[in-house]
This record gives sequence, C-alpha cells and structure tokens, in this order.
Amino acid sequence: KHCQWVWKHCVTDPWMVPVLQQVLGTEDWTLAKFGEFSKTSNTLYHLRKQKVAFSAGLGLPAGQRGPFNVDTTLIYKQVLTNVGGAYNPYTGIFTAPVRGVYYIRFTSGIYGNKSNNIGLNLYKNEQHLMHLGELGADGATKHISSGVTLELVAGDVVYTRLPANYVVWDNSALRTSFSGFLIFPM
Repeated sequence: KHCQWVWKHCVTDPWMVPVLQQVLGTEDWTLAKFGEFSKTSNTLYHLRKQKVAFSAGLGLPAGQRGPFNVDTTLIYKQVLTNVGGAYNPYTGIFTAPVRGVYYIRFTSGIYGNKSNNIGLNLYKNEQHLMHLGELGADGATKHISSGVTLELVAGDVVYTRLPANYVVWDNSALRTSFSGFLIFPM
C-alpha cells in the first residue's frame, strides 16, 4: 500500500525523484524508510506550495517625494498584490518567509524637474546592494528601473531608500513601485 502511494504521488513528480533516490538508495522499502521519506516529502511539498508575490506603489497624494537631507526608507502604501503577506505597507519592508531565490524589481519616475537627481537604493538587511539613479540636468522627465535576483533566507528583509538630496515622483499611476516574488524555494 505504501509503495503504491509513493509511486502515484512522488515518482511521477520531478521534484520528488531526487528525494526518493537519496532516502531510498538501493535498500529495500521498510516502514522506517517510508516514515523518513514521508517527513522529507511533506516538508518539500509545503515549501513547493509556498506562494510569495507582492507589488506596491507610493501612490497618492500625487507629487514629488524629497529631497530630504538623510536617506529615507520609502513606504509603498498602494498595494496591488501581497500574496503570502510578506510585504508590510506600513514599513515598506519585504520579509522573506522562506529560504529561496527571489526576484525583486524597483522603478521610479520624475516629471518637470531639471534641478534634482532621481534615484533609489536597494537594501538587504541594512546592506546596500544597488544604486539606481539619473542626473537632474539631462531633462525634465526621467525614468529608472532595475531588477535583481537574490538568495534570501527566512527573515531576511529587502527595502528601498531614497538617497539624501534625491527625489522620486508618483501618482495614481504608480510610477514609483516595488515588487518581488519567490522564484523557487531552497
């Protein structure tokens, strides 16, 4: 009976084949081996089913944010998607719920401003990862956008900061946004 269950639910699942090979090896099936395999497969099943995706913008009120005299964490209050609840719209911080590889994207725009630089910094656990910016003197309309894949462990935090003396702009079209999703758990 156990062998039929394993064959039906696991051997046909490409995620489970390596687990079967590792747990079973070339030994005979025993109830103890089945118990060990069952625990491992249950953990992998739940990790595989974990869904994490978020997308949020600064939103209204429309207008420019900044410049400030210190780096400022941006809070994206207009949440479009928050599957899994890992993004906090009160702090602007995404907290990884599981270990895995995530895709993170951030964008911004500025309109009618020739005197300020537009820019965003991306952080992971207080570590500066990336700066994305454009000089203010090269036109009144500017856009910036970038994405990165990050290996995160459960509890890692990712967020953006507006660098000191930089500006961003937003309105109901959500031109300044922060998004991410779990590509695969590890």
